Amino acid sequence: MAFDPTFARDVALPLAQAAYTVMGGNTATLPAGYSQTSLIKADAVMLTAMTSPHPAVTAMTNNTNIFGLMGHNPVSRTAFVSFRGTSDPAEWVADIDAIPDDYRPISGFGQVHSGFQEVYQLVRKQHRHQFGRRGCRLRSDPDHRPQPRRGTRRSRGA
Repeated sequence: MAFDPTFARDVALPLAQAAYTVMGGNTATLPAGYSQTSLIKADAVMLTAMTSPHPAVTAMTNNTNIFGLMGHNPVSRTAFVSFRGTSDPAEWVADIDAIPDDYRPISGFGQVHSGFQEVYQLVRKQHRHQFGRRGCRLRSDPDHRPQPRRGTRRSRGA
């Protein structure tokens, strides 16, 4: 799929901004045709069980357990996941190390920021469950046709 600057401006960027809007408990305005199906929240049990969380996890869970939202566009048959990134100076400082870590869920897939890795582990189970529950299949739809999916993450510090 080629880069589409109009899609980036009119869909991807508003979906990324929506992750910041919902973290504050507000309702996000989504692009036309898109609707929210659920929030992405940190698993409180996993968070409590972390003996030495990454500084980014500590900073990002200080004021909220909401990390973004999920949803879909039924007309284009597109599912989306929008994770928030860092949002304030305390989170930027906690996240500044940028240490790469092997992506744990899929061996050999590549590397991600170690702070994101730990935050993602807090929401992974819930977000995978929500996609299946809402009928937003990640691999295919009920007729086994490919379903487009979009993911976005943005840091306000970048």
